[in-house]
Amino acid sequence: MPILKTSEFEIYYEVHGENKPPLLLLSGMGRDHSVWDNYIQFLEPIFQVITIDNLGAGQTKCFKENFSMQDMANATKKVLEHLGSGSIYLLGHSMGGYIAQNFCLQYPNAVKKMALFSTTAYQGKVARVSTDTVIELRKRQVPYEFILNSFIPLAFSSHFLNIEGVFEKILEEMSNNISLQSEKDFQRQAAACRAHDTRSQLNCIKLPTLICTGELDVLSTVDDSKFLAQHIEGSQLEIVQNVAHEIQIENGEKFISLVLNFFSSE
Repeated sequence: MPILKTSEFEIYYEVHGENKPPLLLLSGMGRDHSVWDNYIQFLEPIFQVITIDNLGAGQTKCFKENFSMQDMANATKKVLEHLGSGSIYLLGHSMGGYIAQNFCLQYPNAVKKMALFSTTAYQGKVARVSTDTVIELRKRQVPYEFILNSFIPLAFSSHFLNIEGVFEKILEEMSNNISLQSEKDFQRQAAACRAHDTRSQLNCIKLPTLICTGELDVLSTVDDSKFLAQHIEGSQLEIVQNVAHEIQIENGEKFISLVLNFFSSE
């Protein structure tokens, strides 16, 4: 089991493939590396795919009382240094996009290209209220199923959830994933997300950047993505129609197409 140990962290990571350009995938709040499992088979023929459990998720441990997005970026960098990855391609979804922005700001020469999916320069009101609600429900020891029942409709489009069996499948998969995260770790990730704000620094990011948003996303809106695109030099904006926050789940074919086309092009 690959775990990198430091004085502050124990970071779980996985590497798929070798002798190819490294592509690091960063997952969202409460999720571990396994959220990328369904996509690795499409990416591995072209890239060495690296996935990690962020601080406060999965099998990764953080020994600090609290941590920030900068800490998450630093932990990510330690894994890459351990692997000898050099300059990488970087993709972040949701909170993973927060980490990706901070990573590029701290280590501008470590990234060739960046893709930001369903993310923002700072956490908006809907995301904050949703997160605060989950924290309160967890304090009251409400079963995961009921917590997710309140969150899933925010993350997915209604027409997608109305497909027979989809809601139940998502509920099962997310229940299995989020159950790995303790109440304390969820609160620590939530605090780090709440403190995230790169609005005044985005003009310092100067590398090819794909900014992708779902047309129906209420957690990271089209306007949020337009703000990112307006302030990151060399960026391009892609709005995926008829999907919400979880673009890769609602339209996996489009997600893979965007990733392959962007990172494979010169």
